[in-house]
Amino acid sequence: MKIGDLGSAVEMDQKYQIEGFSRWYKAPELMMGMKNYKNEIDLWSYGCVMGELMKGIPIFSGINEIDQLSRIAKVLGCPCEYHWKSIVSMPDFGKISFNYTETTGLTLSCMQKIEERKECERFLQHYLKYEHRNYHLDDKFFDAVREKP
Repeated sequence: MKIGDLGSAVEMDQKYQIEGFSRWYKAPELMMGMKNYKNEIDLWSYGCVMGELMKGIPIFSGINEIDQLSRIAKVLGCPCEYHWKSIVSMPDFGKISFNYTETTGLTLSCMQKIEERKECERFLQHYLKYEHRNYHLDDKFFDAVREKP
């Protein structure tokens, strides 16, 4: 899948500008003031887009960045050191606090087949998490579209 937001495209040697990103697909570290980041932000966005395709509506549809972080926190847990070790190094750490002790987790209850729903939820958990996002192209989720010899 190729996803492009060409309105915020920059040369690779330029510094990224975070204002160009759509809030619903913006990685939480960007909303916490992170300016130096890697492709993990793209993995977050990818997870949000895939989740929206699976669910039929945006996964996190905040009306502003605080509401957006709040919606993410309800699913993943509060953006605090307990759930997100590297948050203490972020510029906006400590400026906002969320007190969610219980999380809803990521659910795609709109999907009828339980087996399919669980597989999709498991797939999205690789991308929609605070830290350690990584590519999972060998995931069995892609078996249906992978070419067979």
